[in-house]
Amino acid sequence: MSEYDAYIKSEFGELAGKTVLGVRALKQPEIEDLYWQDFDHKPAMVIMFTDGTCLIPSADEEGNGPGFLIMGEAQ
Repeated sequence: MSEYDAYIKSEFGELAGKTVLGVRALKQPEIEDLYWQDFDHKPAMVIMFTDGTCLIPSADEEGNGPGFLIMGEAQ
């Protein structure tokens, strides 16, 4: 396992097996809680899981604005 694979597994491995409940845009109060109100031109979304946890894409690991996910086929 490469160091990158190990990092990804340690940071995000708990996502394996979760079930997605829904996907929606962040609400204005949620955007304000993240201090992202200056990013009106970018979509901010949340992926909600059935266990009550969620995933919010961020531009970087410091949370400096909304981010984007790219969907595709696994290889």
